[in-house]
Amino acid sequence: MLRDDKELENLLKAVLGTHMSPDGQDGVYRINVPLTYRGAGVSAIYKGATVRRSIATKTKPHEVEFITPLHPLVQALEDEARRSLISVYPDAEGLPPKRLAARRVPADQDPGIIFTFQGAVRGSTGTIEEAILPVRTRKSVSVGGSW
Repeated sequence: MLRDDKELENLLKAVLGTHMSPDGQDGVYRINVPLTYRGAGVSAIYKGATVRRSIATKTKPHEVEFITPLHPLVQALEDEARRSLISVYPDAEGLPPKRLAARRVPADQDPGIIFTFQGAVRGSTGTIEEAILPVRTRKSVSVGGSW
């Protein structure tokens, strides 16, 4: 769960990069959605989009698209992240498949390992909420520099 509008805005900027550009009004962006994220309910282009409630309440929906965590574009980003972060590998001994993901760590960050757990709350009608829970370990500083 994101704490506020600015956090969602920063996430979108980080994921979409140059595909998300300011339109001249503070907090409003033009988004050219990459093919990877296009799907049901996601437009190819958002001429004006915001994640800020303060802007969305002062503009008409056809002028500025209000993007929330439940918006189809954000859901598409989440689906792609889940797909790219979790790869399934079959077990040679016939045991259940293993999940593994590997990502490079930026040079300015300490090396570490992130274990991810998928948690879900399910009810009689299906999944109510689902989350990926990361737990990171870092290289310990000890004699010999071992893990």
